[in-house]
Amino acid sequence: MTVGERLWEKARGLREVWEGIARAEDDLLRQFKDPVEFIDWFKTSADPVLQFHYEIGYLWGVSTDVEDVKSWLRQGVWNE
Repeated sequence: MTVGERLWEKARGLREVWEGIARAEDDLLRQFKDPVEFIDWFKTSADPVLQFHYEIGYLWGVSTDVEDVKSWLRQGVWNE
């Protein structure tokens, strides 16, 4: 299985994370004492997705050449 196929398979599984957050009831916010508590809950809930993005970045970083990294950084600077 290629890296792309493995990542695509993993992405399908992560869809459930976002669907679970979307299914949260309207009164979800009432259970939190303050905004920080909500943010902590959200970060914990979304952590698998964030880790997936880190993995994509890592795999790209170790499999690309210096010219691609320079091009990516150049684009990032331009965007800023």
